[in-house]
Amino acid sequence: MHGSDKFNGYVGSVTSWTIIGSHSQTYYARVKARNGAGLYGTYSISSDGITIDQAPPVTSDNAPSAWQISTVTVTLTPIDALSGVGATYYSINGGTWTEGATATIFSHGIHILSYYSVDNAGNIEATKTKTIQIDTTPPVINLTSPTDGSSTSNIYPFFFWQGTDTESGISKYDLYINGTLTKTFNGSGITSFIVTDWEVFGTETPFGTHTWCVVAHNSAGISTQSTTNTLVIFRQINDIDIHITQIEPSGFPEIDVYCEVVDQYPFYLEMLQPSNFTAKEDGISETPISVVPISGTSNLISVVLDIDRSGSMGGNKIVDAKIAACSFVDNMQEEDKAEIISFASNVTVNQSFTNDKTLLKNAINSLVANGWTALYDSIWESVNDLYHLSGQKATIVLTDGKDEGGVSKYTKEQVIAYAKQCGIPVYTIGLGSGVNEAVLKEIAGETCGEYYYSPGSDELKKIYLRISKKLREQYRITYTTHNKSWDGSTRTVSIEVVYGTLTGSDFSIYKSPKSPGPSSTITDLPAYLNQSSYTVSWTGTGTPGYGGLDSFDIQYKDGADGQWRDWLIRTIGTSSLFGLTDRTEGREGHTYYFQSRAWDTNGLWEAYPGTDGDTCVTIDFTPPTSNVSALPQYVASSFAVSWTGTDTLAGVKCYDIQYSKAGTNTWTDWLTQVTSNSAIFGPATESVTYYFRSRSQDNAGNWEEYSDQADAATTPDTTPPTGTPTQPTDYGTYSSSASITFAWTQGNATDTETGIAGYWLQV
Repeated sequence: MHGSDKFNGYVGSVTSWTIIGSHSQTYYARVKARNGAGLYGTYSISSDGITIDQAPPVTSDNAPSAWQISTVTVTLTPIDALSGVGATYYSINGGTWTEGATATIFSHGIHILSYYSVDNAGNIEATKTKTIQIDTTPPVINLTSPTDGSSTSNIYPFFFWQGTDTESGISKYDLYINGTLTKTFNGSGITSFIVTDWEVFGTETPFGTHTWCVVAHNSAGISTQSTTNTLVIFRQINDIDIHITQIEPSGFPEIDVYCEVVDQYPFYLEMLQPSNFTAKEDGISETPISVVPISGTSNLISVVLDIDRSGSMGGNKIVDAKIAACSFVDNMQEEDKAEIISFASNVTVNQSFTNDKTLLKNAINSLVANGWTALYDSIWESVNDLYHLSGQKATIVLTDGKDEGGVSKYTKEQVIAYAKQCGIPVYTIGLGSGVNEAVLKEIAGETCGEYYYSPGSDELKKIYLRISKKLREQYRITYTTHNKSWDGSTRTVSIEVVYGTLTGSDFSIYKSPKSPGPSSTITDLPAYLNQSSYTVSWTGTGTPGYGGLDSFDIQYKDGADGQWRDWLIRTIGTSSLFGLTDRTEGREGHTYYFQSRAWDTNGLWEAYPGTDGDTCVTIDFTPPTSNVSALPQYVASSFAVSWTGTDTLAGVKCYDIQYSKAGTNTWTDWLTQVTSNSAIFGPATESVTYYFRSRSQDNAGNWEEYSDQADAATTPDTTPPTGTPTQPTDYGTYSSSASITFAWTQGNATDTETGIAGYWLQV
């Protein structure tokens, strides 16, 4: 035997003995006899052993806790580590106990499964219970209001429904409007929905026929879709409003007035006719008038997307701003043009005006956030670039802050005045909590634009698309002013619209041009220069009979496709040194264009010439190259010399040609500043080798350096050979062949200068 003794001692003459053992311990016994003398015999064979098991088995189940929609089979798994499982019993809903480890429940409802197990030692497990829930019945859903086929003028309707489920209960409702999931309501308590944003209808406007239905889900996962009801929202116009967005007098005396007309919601009134409008200038009716709705026409709209890329726009802000701006570009009409301007510590034109959407989106996606916020300078740049264009135009400014860092050279008041003077509406978008809304509202309000607030970047795309739609949903009203005087006066234009019994009106101002107005021009520059800085001069006159010359604005651009940039603003000078600054440094191969505009003392300014400006100059620092063409080894006393030259920019202007005689080591000017490419040299000295070289000058004034080596060389020979060759032989007196051969040798013919090089035959 092994292990420690539980009992070891004399028990007398009994033949049985009881011990108190411990759970999970196994005990073995053996005995030996003792005689009366107290002597013991040999131990018996040990017993087989007995283990004490006082723990009942443990039974687990795989019963589901959630509602089920079909028959549930539960498997019972008993475990007993010592004596082993003897049997398992279960009962359903308090019924008869059944031996087995698998219980199947068929009917729907809530059921109680009870079970326990018994081990081979007779230990009985405490009874366990599990709730089984089966729901095979779908929920019931009914639409209450609006009823099918109903109609309303309310663009924010209520939707009501009722749902029931007597078994597992309603877990959620899904509301679908026009086939799109609009909202999910968890639980059974919410059975109504009020529209707060008509865009849930997914249509251009809320007006028209819409469908709606509700899907009810119960806790067992069974769903039921309601019937689909239709709802007609009809348009009832109770009020109208008109807003002038831009007056374009560039075709003076013909005036274009852009305006939007909306109802009380506000939605665009697209059904208006010319008879609905009246135009007045300074209180006098203008007739006739032309009224064209912008929407659906090929009207060109020019827009500047002015985007904040300062440091605070980092992270998701700049990413979402790019996505939103690109969505605006995607929504542009084929004829529309846009320019991309970004601002931080400085202002950058990332892409000048184009209708190429790929170029525009590439420029947008290249933006990187860093630096301060030159907000006012960017607006000035936007307005300035738009001013030179005709037709409908606007700038859209996005910022998350305010003009800061002291980097703008213009003030808020200046940019507002400039935008109003140029007739450019400025739409502003404030992003996030740090934006100065008061400033952005003022800029938009004073310039006939509109301010939009976006609490987060998620709203930006919707705002950009809303502005895009707003620019299209306008009317262009055109009339010829009764006052055709080019007097530079400020004039008030009022537009009234009448629709049934409803009326609306708005007014704005424009400034008529003066005739002939101030004028100026940049003095012509050379076509090419080899200087990085040079003086640019200009002249100008005021407006005869109205105002004297006050000042000039001078602009430049780098390249024909470059963007015009302000160089000098309201300068009273008539010349200045251009170049050698951080913004204006002459660079090789670049063509710089210049244009001017004059201001008179009454504040009237001249229009810039535009595209080609007044004059231009190309910078060329590289001299041309040239060489004298190769000459024969020997020539007569007078011979032709030719040369060529190349210059990729300014072109070759002229040549200098020099020659040198062998043995002199001295170069002599032969031709200077000639424009031809060949000349006759001579008479030359016999038997003396002549060397030639060239240099050229281009039209920018760059001179090529002479080469140290000659380009070409030749030797004159003026003495003919002496003696004669031998008599030619003809191999017979007669020949039957038409082919006759003559032959000869050098004979006594000699030449002491250049030798016999060949013969001249005469037959």
